[in-house]
Amino acid sequence: MYAPPAAHCRDVMPVRSRDRFQRSLFLPPLSPLSPVIPLVHSRHATLARIHAAVFMSTIYNLRFELLTLILYNILVYFLLKYDIISTKPEGDFLSMLGVSLTFFQTFGNNQAYSRWWEARMLWGGIVNLSRTVPTYLEGVEDPGKKLTREQKLDIVQRHIAYIRLVVHQLRREQVPGTAGRYLQNDEMQLMHLPNPAVGLLSVQSRAINKLYRDGLIDSYARIHLLRLTGTCLDLQGACERIKTTPFPPTYFLFLRFVLACFLLILPFQMFNSYGYPGAVASILIGTAYLAMERFGSDLADPFEGRQNDCAMLAICDTIQKDLLGPDIPLEKHRLSSAICIM
Repeated sequence: MYAPPAAHCRDVMPVRSRDRFQRSLFLPPLSPLSPVIPLVHSRHATLARIHAAVFMSTIYNLRFELLTLILYNILVYFLLKYDIISTKPEGDFLSMLGVSLTFFQTFGNNQAYSRWWEARMLWGGIVNLSRTVPTYLEGVEDPGKKLTREQKLDIVQRHIAYIRLVVHQLRREQVPGTAGRYLQNDEMQLMHLPNPAVGLLSVQSRAINKLYRDGLIDSYARIHLLRLTGTCLDLQGACERIKTTPFPPTYFLFLRFVLACFLLILPFQMFNSYGYPGAVASILIGTAYLAMERFGSDLADPFEGRQNDCAMLAICDTIQKDLLGPDIPLEKHRLSSAICIM
């Protein structure tokens, strides 16, 4: 029976407006007939629900713009119907404006996607690094001594806590007070630092060195675990570079100005050419342009917790399940959904 990846699907929706109803769109109800339904049918049903949820989420995020667009088109329709105004813009001018707008949107979205893809590649590197932590703890122990399960779990859980803190720092969110249930007392003091994630990595490095001094890991494991923490710092720094280097705001300001001019003129041309059906066509065309503008704006800032941002929460859940096992509920983990899932 196919089960959709709940963590990934959950992060497709906007973080701020996510609720139980929206999450339920992603998870098809279990049925006694599920085992006999072909796998491909189950996948298609799940994808259909995901696409429907993403579409509804896009409409919800654009609700104010769409309402304004609809009301404006209705106003223009009545103004033209009762000959209150008789403006007839040139079709060539509107075509040139539409082509220019499409060119600017395509260029901006390509650049924004490059920023999003770089962010996703960085988090893919964090995933690959995280999966090697248990390998070094399990495979290169000192023959004379052995790490206890609690000692291994302490290293792994601290690494998970670090990744969760990176997410909060990139989104500039306050870490909830419930973190005290999952962090040790000395680690809770790190929350007052300018960069708590870096401070937690320093604690991790000291813990690794202590295991080496106690003879519980050899020099090979120590070198690679410390190198792993250094690589995590490099990846975190690259993510912070994207975060602190915004997409040029002048570009989106100019793009929105051109888009507003286009949407103001479009209804007149559509109504004069096609009559009442032109109202529907004008709204659909305007919705497409508004959605593409919002899509590019979201991709340009991949760490803002928007609809199309980098799915950091889903990636964190994947790392957590890979390191601690899928059978352990998230609330049983040291750093659970109480601290990292909005």
